[in-house]
Amino acid sequence: IQLRDGFGIVMVPGPETIGAARHQPARVIYPELPDPLTQGDLQQLFDPSFDERKWAPSVARTPASQVALLVHLKSFQTIARFLPAAGVPFAAVEHVSRRMGVEFQPSRIGSNMPRKVRARVSKW
Repeated sequence: IQLRDGFGIVMVPGPETIGAARHQPARVIYPELPDPLTQGDLQQLFDPSFDERKWAPSVARTPASQVALLVHLKSFQTIARFLPAAGVPFAAVEHVSRRMGVEFQPSRIGSNMPRKVRARVSKW
């Protein structure tokens, strides 16, 4: 049985103890972003901090690439993995674009992010 808590994390109850009516505590299996993303979710999960905005130009040259970088960073911070291009919510891209003052360009958020950029996001 899959349960979802308020942050969209999939929980699966542990196996039953044989001969007892007890369960082990639930385990986090595969974290997910909330679906749909509310305005509150976007502000909590995807608002780049001052330091993140300052860091983005040191890794990505163009404003659109900086938005892509920050969306990947914020996703990684939330679910501890990189999303494929099809898995990136357009609402998140639009939100980060507005925060950065950049024209919304969802096509710039791809899964082909260079390895060195992924490594920097992972270290941040």
